[in-house]
Amino acid sequence: MMDTARLRRTFKYPSDTDDPPDLDEEHQEELLSSLKAEDEATNKLYQRLFLALPTVVSIAFVPSLFTSGDAASALVAVSSIIVPAIAAYLLYFHPILTSERQGLLSFSLQNESKDSARQREQIVVMVGASIAGILTIFAGRAWMQGRGEDAVWTFLPALVFGLTLFVRQQLAPVDLGELQKARYELKGA
Repeated sequence: MMDTARLRRTFKYPSDTDDPPDLDEEHQEELLSSLKAEDEATNKLYQRLFLALPTVVSIAFVPSLFTSGDAASALVAVSSIIVPAIAAYLLYFHPILTSERQGLLSFSLQNESKDSARQREQIVVMVGASIAGILTIFAGRAWMQGRGEDAVWTFLPALVFGLTLFVRQQLAPVDLGELQKARYELKGA
């Protein structure tokens, strides 16, 4: 029997000096547009999925409007409907843009409409957060009175509001600006 010799190749880690494969301008454009389209489709899917949460919570509190006996219960019932509705409104009608995610504010004259829309959005967020704060106070009061289940149900819309704002922040589009800057500047090469 003859021993067969096997050649073994050692694993080589890619180094920083290895050049990435070159892409021509057309392939770069295709890659950027496919990344953008994929990101938009994913964000739209998650937006629709997470839109169900505040909608369901808001609808769940509608019957409590008709069963509330005193003014405090009526205030909690109305607030429990309004807070998730505001969250759904913000998630659906005010998507976060890439520049907003980075916290950059533009003060140019051409962005006045964007600035006024951003101000309206901030007012809606503050109103929603204020009402969620009132619900949190009522939930704390119910908890201190030993009504744990009421406290949880009262706090739920505020929790949904916070979660929706977090999800909304995460659904901001990917900033492809740096990739577009890194494109090859050579034409026809």
